[in-house]
Amino acid sequence: MNRRQLLRHAVWMGAAVAFMPSCVYKQDKLSIQLKRLQLNPDQEKMLASLADEVIPKTETPGGSDLGLHLFALKIADDCFHEEQLQKFSGGLKAFTAAKAKNGSLTLQQAAEDATLKDFADAWKSLVVRGYTQSEYYMTKVVPYKLIPGGYKGCVPVA
Repeated sequence: MNRRQLLRHAVWMGAAVAFMPSCVYKQDKLSIQLKRLQLNPDQEKMLASLADEVIPKTETPGGSDLGLHLFALKIADDCFHEEQLQKFSGGLKAFTAAKAKNGSLTLQQAAEDATLKDFADAWKSLVVRGYTQSEYYMTKVVPYKLIPGGYKGCVPVA
């Protein structure tokens, strides 16, 4: 083998090694990258169902269709103080454990429980905030006008 063939094979092998991780697909990855909040894919699916519970799908898109659970997670991860984030993640873990034990725990039932009330209220407010700031809401439900009304210079005052 001469030097040119050796270099050519080395380049091809390097390209193959660099390309290989993109070929491997992991089914259990999160849809969003979070810095401080630790979740697993099952918890993300559960939160998507809770977002659908707050904003159900009717003739309008539901909470998971609009990605409100991702919005709420990103806001919690980026904007919550450390104390709020610990309280939120603790409530999420308690809700996950209660749902595993109970099986059919809804957000309404969690709001009645004293230990899960803070998490349920925070999740509802984040999902509703995401809905009212979504593109769908701003364009279809309540059309947003940058300037509220036009200018009419020649209108009698009285």
